[in-house]
Amino acid sequence: MVRWQIGDPGVFDDGYIHAKWREPAQEEFNRLLKEIYGENITSLYGFNFNSKYHKIDFNDVKDLSYEDVVKKYADKIYIDMKYYVFVEGEFNKREEAEKVYSLLKQHVLGREIVSFGLVVNYMASDFKKEFYDNFVDVRYGRNGYDDETLYNKGKFINTMGLVGVDLKDDYINDIINEFEY
Repeated sequence: MVRWQIGDPGVFDDGYIHAKWREPAQEEFNRLLKEIYGENITSLYGFNFNSKYHKIDFNDVKDLSYEDVVKKYADKIYIDMKYYVFVEGEFNKREEAEKVYSLLKQHVLGREIVSFGLVVNYMASDFKKEFYDNFVDVRYGRNGYDDETLYNKGKFINTMGLVGVDLKDDYINDIINEFEY
């Protein structure tokens, strides 16, 4: 797996290490989602560690395990997370914020990873089958599956996104403040 390094013509970046560490990171993420929500949750996950950008020699990191790279280079990792939760009954922002914080505490903050992005989309439980049948359209907001249309139909309940939000003081309320509706 090789990709062109934009902004540095003629230099290639080996994407092997991104893929190598993304898999165990995503497995851990999905396990935590199941523990917290009690079911398998559809998720999208990206793990980025750019050794060239941080001027770290590839040979110094290529043999490290996921756990080792997180311990040694947590401040140089960026994790991009997105998942979908199906809601039955009343939507409770505080309960959902506590679940989000539990996930972040275990997967990101407790490991001192400071760069991350998280989006959680909350969907009506009666939309589950249609969601899976049309996942690509829902994911990209195409063919009448954009957030606003789904929200107006009562299928899209809420969304919450965290990018560069400091969660060091009032964790739960900080997360609650990020809900769209």
